[in-house]
Amino acid sequence: MTVRSEVTKHLNILCYGYNAGQKKLDKARTQGAIIINEPDFLTLLETGEIPEDSHHA
Repeated sequence: MTVRSEVTKHLNILCYGYNAGQKKLDKARTQGAIIINEPDFLTLLETGEIPEDSHHA
């Protein structure tokens, strides 16, 4: 896993915070990335599963 500050073509999962920019979210969605918030990311780390109510692109 690599933490980046920008959306790149190799992005698979975008974990966003309270101040995420709409442009970044839209670009990740367009690229087909999975978009999750911090609580869902922590669940992913703990269980290996993405919660059903997450925002999938």
